[in-house]
Amino acid sequence: MTKTVAAGNRPRPEHRSGVHGHRRHRPDVIGPELGSELGLRRYLALGKHGSMSIPRSLGRNAVRLALLLFAIGCDSLGVVYVGPVPDAQIPTDGGTNPIPDGGLEPDGGPAQQGPVSIVVLPDTQYYSDVPSQFFVVDGSPDQFPGVFGQQTAWIVAQKSALNIAAVLHVGDLVQYDETSDWTVANPAMRVLDNVVPYVIVPGNHDYSDDSRATKIDNYFSPASMPWITGTMDAGKIENSYALIDIGAQKWLVLGLEFAPRDVVLTWADAVLKRYAAYPAMILTHAYLYSDGTRYDFAAGGNDADAGTYQWFYPQSYKFTPGEGSNDGEMMWQKLILPNSNVRLVFCGHQTGGAFSTSTRPDGTTVHQMLSDYQWLDQDWFGFGYLRIVQFDYAKKTIQVQTFSPFCTGDASTCDNANFPNTPCCAVLPDDQSDPSAKDNPASFTLDLNL
Repeated sequence: MTKTVAAGNRPRPEHRSGVHGHRRHRPDVIGPELGSELGLRRYLALGKHGSMSIPRSLGRNAVRLALLLFAIGCDSLGVVYVGPVPDAQIPTDGGTNPIPDGGLEPDGGPAQQGPVSIVVLPDTQYYSDVPSQFFVVDGSPDQFPGVFGQQTAWIVAQKSALNIAAVLHVGDLVQYDETSDWTVANPAMRVLDNVVPYVIVPGNHDYSDDSRATKIDNYFSPASMPWITGTMDAGKIENSYALIDIGAQKWLVLGLEFAPRDVVLTWADAVLKRYAAYPAMILTHAYLYSDGTRYDFAAGGNDADAGTYQWFYPQSYKFTPGEGSNDGEMMWQKLILPNSNVRLVFCGHQTGGAFSTSTRPDGTTVHQMLSDYQWLDQDWFGFGYLRIVQFDYAKKTIQVQTFSPFCTGDASTCDNANFPNTPCCAVLPDDQSDPSAKDNPASFTLDLNL
């Protein structure tokens, strides 16, 4: 049985001409329907986002200083990141911790009072791509402060207040698998090093082509992330897992590549069974569609005019078809349904904030959540929204809130100096997540039954 709540947008008309939807190439080589001039206009947001103004209290010089520090990779703690961390092999079978017998139970975690949180970072691809950081400010092109860095700096600042135990990135860290993008994404994420453990997965934009070639391991090698318990392939972060204390409960966090290959699901199944005593959450890029249903090519097909069609379905990218390319429904049937310790799934890829709850025959439930705001109201941005997922073991609830460290508007008026003509609320109201949807919660509460 599945309960679905939708909070997503249908793709903008200009994104529907190609079956792939999310492009992996520069605008001047993606085809006649989106030529370089339109691509450049999008990148510079000329006439697209309207005029914006920097808050007077900040001052232009302060903005430029912040941009300079962010560009060289200097965080608020004075740590400078100068490039990829050298790689080294780690055991691919993961940790050696003994696995307790019996049902799910708190194990090994520090006793903590009150709720504990994790933060889900939706697709950050447009924040990482340098041209997309340009907006029209005071009538002329200027560079706005890096939103990606603002998100992670906010996490560091709020770690104690929100009791943040982990950060999950749903993939599409970058727009293009190029050094210029990764050198923005790397320092933004590395602000979290030695502060809070994080798990990342590759989205389709994090690959350079359909062979799954990627530079992600040059910047996020497993050896540079000691909280990662194990990986499928030595030295590769694309498929990994970590045992993380989220409050008093230890969770298995399993990160899987975009459109996982069959061999990946086989490996993931073995990991879930090895750690069957722990509740598990799965992190992958494309799983849930914007209407709250799982991506399902068998049901949706490839006819874009059909009512069942799902935009940007994973198989349309033609990644390693000979090795399998599994969509959300395939993952559900092959991996999640048979493993009752999986209780949460987090994903991105398609703009929306939908969630659904599915119940197995044994009575266990799985909450599945989509978080992606890249086309919210205005294309190619995202307003810095992220998800705060708060666990309250005493009340047996999971409370979800959609929040932006970038937006400053209050929940009632959403007035914002950065976007004078567009609502930009620090806490995203339900009716702004998708005005066309009947049910569009940006904040909601789920049952936590372990």
